[in-house]
Amino acid sequence: VAGHRLGYPGTGSDHIFWDLPSVAIGDPVSLTDANGQTYDYAVSEILEVPITDLSVTEPIGSDVVSLQTCIEDYGDYWTAGPNWNVRYVVRAEKV
Repeated sequence: VAGHRLGYPGTGSDHIFWDLPSVAIGDPVSLTDANGQTYDYAVSEILEVPITDLSVTEPIGSDVVSLQTCIEDYGDYWTAGPNWNVRYVVRAEKV
């Protein structure tokens, strides 16, 4: 699941993943589908990779959800652009 940190004001994407860098290993993640079914996960891995590294978009062969957004630079979670050079990835395993 990819989402913008800033997004577009007045839309569902507005700041949807702004706080993603605040999560920690073990934190719960719950997703609800269109039918109201909830799926529970726990954060298992946090990665920072170049935006050109597409390996984090490939399936990893287990029941994992991947939440992805962009950050300005490695370790720079709160600068609000304009460069967005790093892909920030949170992986969570189904519990």
